[in-house]
Amino acid sequence: MSFSGEVKKELAKRINPARHCQIAELAALMNFCGAYGRSGGESGGKAGYTLGFQTENEAVARKGFTLLKKTYNIDTDRILDEEELQGLFTKLGSLEEPVSPLLIKNSCCRRAFLRGAFLAVGSMSDPTKAYHLEFDCTDERKAKQLQEAIRSFEIESKIILRKKYHVVYLKEGSGIVNLLNVCEAPVSLMNLENMRILKEMRGAVNRRVNCCLLYTSPSPRDR
Repeated sequence: MSFSGEVKKELAKRINPARHCQIAELAALMNFCGAYGRSGGESGGKAGYTLGFQTENEAVARKGFTLLKKTYNIDTDRILDEEELQGLFTKLGSLEEPVSPLLIKNSCCRRAFLRGAFLAVGSMSDPTKAYHLEFDCTDERKAKQLQEAIRSFEIESKIILRKKYHVVYLKEGSGIVNLLNVCEAPVSLMNLENMRILKEMRGAVNRRVNCCLLYTSPSPRDR
């Protein structure tokens, strides 16, 4: 499994005991990878809507349904009528709009929001090769809201347009470490720190070796 996958695996297991934080994380998951569609009505069955998450990561989808059950008692196979669906969107916000600022006004809720955002649209490169963490957003307003949430923890990020995505990204190792701490991924944070230390030690050794080779290199007159 990739390092990014390991981070998501750890974050997917993290369930905040506070309901308001659960709602903030669910709002991020719904906002960035949530989906709904019509269902039922055939052969006299109940017509309505189903909710889901557009992700290839089973742990992420499972986390989303767990939060739906814990916060609004919505089961995986439950059919919602239009009034119930609109009621949920009233609480969580439309899938087309950024998350309501009221849901992430507390720092603990912003932590949960960023955790949900990373699960939904986040990724990380292999830290042994490069430091790079990003969120791929389909909407510029959502990207700016993410950037503001990250900045509220004194972590700087940038936004770049890549094809149809507004990508919020971090390229500094220290910033990525701090963000993993904010999202509450201590195991991944420790693994990343160990990789950073090893990488820096190797770099220091290589620089010393190169300096020694340069210092002891014979001059043209001695050759």
